Amino acid sequence: MNRLFLYFFSGILLFTSCAQKEKSTTNELFVSGNLEVTLWASSPMLNNPTNMDVDIKGRLWITEAVNYRSFANNDSFFMYRAKGDRIMILEDTDKDGKADSAKVFVQDPDLLSPVGIAVLGNKVVVSCSPNLIVYTDENGDDVPDKKEILLTGFGGKDHDHSLHAVYGGPDGNWYFNAGNAGPHIVTDKSGWTLRSGSMYTGGSPYNDKNEGGMKSDDGKVWTGGLALRVSPEGKNLKVLGHNFRNSYEVIPDSYGNLWQNDNDDEVLACRVSWLMEGGNAGYFSADGTRNWKADQRPGQSIPTAHWHQEDPGVMPLGDISGAGAPTGITMIEGDELGENYRGTLLSADAGRNIIFEYHPSVRQSGYTLGERKVFCSSLSDDNAGYIWNDSTLKRQQDKWFRPSDVTIGTDGAIYIADWYDPVVGGHLMQDSTGFGRIYRITRKDKKMVTPEIDLGTIEGQIEALKSPAINVRYSGYVKLKEQGDKATAPLKALLNDKNPFIRARAVWLLPVNELEQLLSHNDALIRATAYRALKQSVPNVIEYAKKMVNDESPFVQREVAVSLIDVPYEQKKDILFRLIAKCRDEWMLQTIGTALKGNESDAYREIKNTFASDDNTIQKYAWLLHPAEAINDLQQAASDNSTSTQNRLKAVTGLGFVSDKKSIPVIEKLTSSPDTMVAKTAKFWLGFKSPSSIVAKSSAPPVSMNASSKTYLIRDVINLKPDVSNGTTLFNAYCRTCHKVQNNGANVGPDLTYTAKKFDDEQLMKAIIFPSSAIAFGYQPWMITTKNKSTFYGFLVSNTKDAMILRDLAEVNYTILKKDILSAEKQNKSPMPEAGQFGLNEQQLRDITGYLKSVAD
Repeated sequence: MNRLFLYFFSGILLFTSCAQKEKSTTNELFVSGNLEVTLWASSPMLNNPTNMDVDIKGRLWITEAVNYRSFANNDSFFMYRAKGDRIMILEDTDKDGKADSAKVFVQDPDLLSPVGIAVLGNKVVVSCSPNLIVYTDENGDDVPDKKEILLTGFGGKDHDHSLHAVYGGPDGNWYFNAGNAGPHIVTDKSGWTLRSGSMYTGGSPYNDKNEGGMKSDDGKVWTGGLALRVSPEGKNLKVLGHNFRNSYEVIPDSYGNLWQNDNDDEVLACRVSWLMEGGNAGYFSADGTRNWKADQRPGQSIPTAHWHQEDPGVMPLGDISGAGAPTGITMIEGDELGENYRGTLLSADAGRNIIFEYHPSVRQSGYTLGERKVFCSSLSDDNAGYIWNDSTLKRQQDKWFRPSDVTIGTDGAIYIADWYDPVVGGHLMQDSTGFGRIYRITRKDKKMVTPEIDLGTIEGQIEALKSPAINVRYSGYVKLKEQGDKATAPLKALLNDKNPFIRARAVWLLPVNELEQLLSHNDALIRATAYRALKQSVPNVIEYAKKMVNDESPFVQREVAVSLIDVPYEQKKDILFRLIAKCRDEWMLQTIGTALKGNESDAYREIKNTFASDDNTIQKYAWLLHPAEAINDLQQAASDNSTSTQNRLKAVTGLGFVSDKKSIPVIEKLTSSPDTMVAKTAKFWLGFKSPSSIVAKSSAPPVSMNASSKTYLIRDVINLKPDVSNGTTLFNAYCRTCHKVQNNGANVGPDLTYTAKKFDDEQLMKAIIFPSSAIAFGYQPWMITTKNKSTFYGFLVSNTKDAMILRDLAEVNYTILKKDILSAEKQNKSPMPEAGQFGLNEQQLRDITGYLKSVAD
């Protein structure tokens, strides 16, 4: 059958004919309520802003990425800086609400597309893979006197799936994150080595080798993108969460909670999440050797499969914001915009031309984000049916607003960095001039001013600690920590502040005896914060855990479970079993599973004895822990026709995760289950558990076709009037064997119901005519030849130390053992033939895109 549209969007070609453009000087951003937005700065004061921070003087520090992915752009046409990218300092010296001063802090050849900056006292910390660079300005003249590579070995050179911004945490440590363009092999200043990787390669010529399944010096396997904590000296590097795709930032709030957003593959499943400590976000398999397409089980939706939401050990999803390109994230903790904005989480999305807002609140042992709203946008509403890019140039400049970061100034105003481009990011930029802007959002009824803060006094240090700007309050923390007992009294006074975030900041600076008293505070979040602070202050938290396991708050109870993750099993099991008895939600369940890792067999036997009369608890932990001892229980649950199909499928999944080979005949037997979904899911797992059962024959590549000699004038095609009815017929004839629109079609390629929202007519047309121009991750085919001369062709969905799995064009997975492989080569040509090879005329092309757009609308 014709597979004209196989992987329709695997090779989206962005415009490379980049004419000089007029820059929009209007301030047409929409904000709600009593807020207003003004243009604070624009080029030539800065270019291509990727990240920003604010210092104690209220100045904005900007990372520029003019050289971002210059390998994909013509340096003779696009702006390029041979001496390296720059860090800029912007200031409003006359206090009129607009920047009037711009100076270069540093320009450095080591700065190739930096995407993170933090101003921490006299240290300016720049995130630029492979390095975390610290510039120190010892005399305050805005010129670095010292440069240090604090940490090195991060993947993602000249890539946005790379090392991201540092934040000074409320505990005095530094928090930051890295995307999944690994491997990340980093040794901290104390000699501890992190090793994290996955099967992800691509996006830059430097990201050509990566692998999952590596163990760090803590004996754990960390995967993909990471959230990290390190001391200011570069010691005690610790992983706080992992298995992200490309979380652009992870930011701590004053309680020590972590917040992030993350992007997706299928223009459907971008997310915003509270990141529970130790959380596995679920983008890859737990060891990073399989992508979500390999693990998508029968009946699973894309968001569920994309984030492995039905797998044991994966944290709850958060909010699915849909298609987009999430970037900066921040939490409003001050009252300068009004108390109604206190606690608002802001998430920038450059793909959607928007800043989303959430109002998170504690629910059981975790957080719910609440309703997603529009905080600021260049569009008049959320525009959920948006077109991602404006590749026609000068037609829809409201979509050129590309918010790369959002942060809060010392004045409490919101500052937004605008990359400004018709396309998202710089894969193939259209803006040749590096234009960029900074916007400022303030109250209409109040002049918001930058306060003067004197860090030389305790009073000034307290004011710094109360600042709405996160890294300014870090400077206050550092100075107050140096004061020792002298600061205790004024810090205790902050425990009565009307702002709960300020109360939380004081907790981290109090001595142990004061923290012990706060474990009985009437505010559960203060109790949780005090417990977190104690966990970092005392050598053994067990005695506190024994007390706090009885706390009435599930949120505090979960903090107890977190604190036990690295404690020996015999010391913690009694406490954990009390938590098992109290567990009522997924956050707690997954944290308990993390705390029991390495002791699953012993724990499961004791769970069966302790909860012998509670079948629900036994089945839940059989799935969560999946030791060999649970095989019989999981088999019984999977075969129990008196329970729901959902419960039976969960039991089959538990069997799939059992590492013992004794589970294989059980799964094989379930392939004959009268429940169709159970049988299909069992067959799916059998393919992983018993590779020989699915390596039956070669997977042939598509028939070779010569390049098309037919040419199309795309603008002329677009000007034709589409016949949607005929487009439907053509889709069914050519496309549905590989693609799905709504419920019509197959899952070989992306679901075009949602993908068609992302691109305009011109890009859709280019994707059909030139499908090999830029093949995206996951869609580049591989050719594998075995020693017995069999040939396999398909998409790589798993790459372990023992085998590779290819999915062919008929959606069949083939497992090829590495010991049998003669050659394995990634192909540069898309399996999707060019449109002209099938003789489609201009009107037919227009009809197909018209149909796809009609569905998207």
